[in-house]
Amino acid sequence: MTEPIRRLVIVLLVGALVLAAWPAAAAPQPPVPGRAGQLERAALDLAVRLRAVPVRDGGFADPGRYCPAGRLAVSFTPPAGAFRFGAYIPPLGPAPGAATTRVNGVVTCRGAAYAYMGFEARWTGGGWQVVDVPALDEPADAPASRRPARSAAATAPAPPLPVVQTGPLDDLAPYQPQATCTPRAKAGVVGFQRIVLASFPRTGNSGISRACSIGGPSEHKEGRAWDWTVSVARPYDVAAARKVFTWLLRADTSGRRWAMARRLGVMYVIHNRRIWGSYRAGEGWRPYVGTNPHTDHVHFSFSWAGARKQTSYWDGSRVTYRSPT
Repeated sequence: MTEPIRRLVIVLLVGALVLAAWPAAAAPQPPVPGRAGQLERAALDLAVRLRAVPVRDGGFADPGRYCPAGRLAVSFTPPAGAFRFGAYIPPLGPAPGAATTRVNGVVTCRGAAYAYMGFEARWTGGGWQVVDVPALDEPADAPASRRPARSAAATAPAPPLPVVQTGPLDDLAPYQPQATCTPRAKAGVVGFQRIVLASFPRTGNSGISRACSIGGPSEHKEGRAWDWTVSVARPYDVAAARKVFTWLLRADTSGRRWAMARRLGVMYVIHNRRIWGSYRAGEGWRPYVGTNPHTDHVHFSFSWAGARKQTSYWDGSRVTYRSPT
């Protein structure tokens, strides 16, 4: 064997030994989203389905309103910018990890500041249960508030709020966000409005119904929300709001909490940078950060049963709901 051939054989043998010792490349594996990925997907899907962040593909044809779907993003820090619509529950976070069971976040559109969606998420053991945070800005073309003249209000004595009832009690209302547009005022909301305004005649009425083309998602567009005109700057209004909240949320004579809210089908209440939700009732009033602080009115939203007068306050029948899965 000549010297050049011998050297070539040695090189080939060494190369073979190196290749044999080199670990084989792992076969490509399909991506596994994990809990963080599941949460992100669920939050993005919810934002699109509820139109909380209006989506339209085809570029930024109208960057002041629509977002290409590929620019939607989940974040756990406060959104920066002057948004038209949006609200969240502070504190945001934590970013979901293997042991995270509750998290607050936001869905935004990268490069646009028309609307964002706050969300609350709870790990149920098999997946994330995600609900949006109601973002209830009051557009400039919404119905103007109506407050009766003081002299007219003083001519008749105001009846007290109804006595908290006993007997079979409805379940707390689940969260049922707007899904259609049927703005006609529903009977249960009209009835609740009349009770409150009769007891506090110097407060005002900012309306129930809202046209489908006005503003963002809202139960006003289904006729099952009411804006009660009370201001944090007026002592009479502050006292009136406190009495109504106490009446709705106190226990009945059997010790059952939130009795009138349950009997009327109240779903959530927003006022003065705070929110109470029937679906998170045990947490009480919580901080609320939104494009509208609700310092000049109270927003009441109702379940469909409450809006249709199908709860125990109105017809004596107890409403029950299936537990969320």
